[in-house]
Amino acid sequence: MELKEAKQKISEMKSLFIKQCRSGVWREYSTLYSNDYFTLLESGNIKIGNDTISPDSIGISLFRFFFLKLMIKYSARNYQRNSSKIYAAKIVDKFFENHKDLKRDNKLNKLLN
Repeated sequence: MELKEAKQKISEMKSLFIKQCRSGVWREYSTLYSNDYFTLLESGNIKIGNDTISPDSIGISLFRFFFLKLMIKYSARNYQRNSSKIYAAKIVDKFFENHKDLKRDNKLNKLLN
């Protein structure tokens, strides 16, 4: 792998991690935080799959990481509420899949009003 390709992959990982910190659903365990893709260890490192990296290695400064960690903690505190919202959204999605005419009429009403 060349340096240019490595930088691009690291940039993609950084963007994905930041997006997950801001809007992902995190769970808190005794000394760590976890979501579907990442685990934030007590040491401040990030576990991706079976590998562990530091935030600095994907280009996230300690200052920025501090604020991202606050977002993760907030999401973990609201895990149950966030999970129920996702569940409700799945039910609504199934409803509109079965009743496409209602979805179409709703979109038309929004455009007209």
